[in-house]
Amino acid sequence: MVLVQMGLRILKSNKDDELAWWVDSGATNHVCKDLRWFQVCKSIEDGSFVKMGNIATEPIKGIGRVLLTFTSGKTLCLDNVLYVPGIRKNLVSEIVLNKCGYQQVLESDKYILSIHGSFVGFGYVCN
Repeated sequence: MVLVQMGLRILKSNKDDELAWWVDSGATNHVCKDLRWFQVCKSIEDGSFVKMGNIATEPIKGIGRVLLTFTSGKTLCLDNVLYVPGIRKNLVSEIVLNKCGYQQVLESDKYILSIHGSFVGFGYVCN
């Protein structure tokens, strides 16, 4: 699992930090647990849920847009982010990033994100 560098500091020390975002190769959607991250969020009350790796489920309460700003100054715009208050960690879907044209490289415990050859941001590999 990868912890992405965000904001004004590298979020490596506290893995459950409210500001941390984890790049997840198994996630099929971006997922956020805190409504404060959303620029726009449409409420969902249709019984939809996310199924996690441990087979547990959590209800989806909304869907919207989240902007993540790296210390590089670049912003990653995540659309169709699921609002799931019961999830433990905010997740960035590696699958969705790939579909959007982003390149992701893991090198020497460092995660590097770019698009069309242009650097976006980086993070560090964590367990």
